[in-house]
Amino acid sequence: MRSTGELQGIFDDLAGVAGRLSEVDVTALADRAKLDALRDLGPLVWAVQAQVSRLVGAAHESGASNEDGYLGTAGWLKAFLRVGDGHAQVRGARALKAVPEMADLFASGGCGPEHVAALGVGGPRH
Repeated sequence: MRSTGELQGIFDDLAGVAGRLSEVDVTALADRAKLDALRDLGPLVWAVQAQVSRLVGAAHESGASNEDGYLGTAGWLKAFLRVGDGHAQVRGARALKAVPEMADLFASGGCGPEHVAALGVGGPRH
């Protein structure tokens, strides 16, 4: 990983949790346990995705992609994270900044990226 300081520790923790989760034989779970696990995991994943969106927004606002020679955040996302529609992620991040209640809901795992994408549909496209 490239991050340093506090972020590095957080990302190490996340990687550890993801590793532990991958060691669970989910095929051996009872059907109810599989569904319960999905209900529990989904909002946690959304909460992490909210942090990705927050970082996308911060990187976009500061023009951070210029550090790697890219003129825009969407192009950087495509090149480095293989994101198919980086423009949608930027629009979503900008929409979340404009609607803090939705940002809070996303960060708490109360809604998913599909809701954020819908929020960003009518926004500016730059």
